[in-house]
Amino acid sequence: MTSAEKISTSGHALQGIRVLDFTWIHAGPSATRVLADQGAEVIKVESNQALAVVGGPSSATARGLGQRHNWNAGKRSISLDMKTPQGVAIAKRLVGVSDVVAENFSRRVMPGWGMDYQSVRNIKPDVIMLSMSGFGRTGPWKDRVSYGQTLQAYSGFTELTGFPDADPCGPASAYSDAVGGMAGAQA
Repeated sequence: MTSAEKISTSGHALQGIRVLDFTWIHAGPSATRVLADQGAEVIKVESNQALAVVGGPSSATARGLGQRHNWNAGKRSISLDMKTPQGVAIAKRLVGVSDVVAENFSRRVMPGWGMDYQSVRNIKPDVIMLSMSGFGRTGPWKDRVSYGQTLQAYSGFTELTGFPDADPCGPASAYSDAVGGMAGAQA
């Protein structure tokens, strides 16, 4: 049965679509959470080295763990050490059986694993790749790393919040991460 046949007979829009999810923190995992909610099989690639930050700054608290579980609900999970040839080899095998590869790292991470867009396409020519780096893959800011609060400050959003007689304070959460996640899911 083809992916198109699976989709046409399912109750969910993305039934039969497999997403290999390399995302972390908030924006990326919330994008792939939407895809899982729409019926996609999402395989979350995690590292036991990065678990302390995947839930956000408060990941050691119940709130942080709750966020992590919320963003990754409905997903399958595999822990790979992408710093080893074995971890990269397993990830590349998963690319070969996935329809979508999603990541939200700086532009250096995926190529460092030998998994830039062209390399991923060499494994699976019809793959869709969602790359959500905050400052893009080209241009003068391409090497900058981004988090929600960073983008809010660069965009001027932080200046729009607070009270008239006080310094700008920014929102209590990374609003741009939530918006970025929704935009990523729609892409």
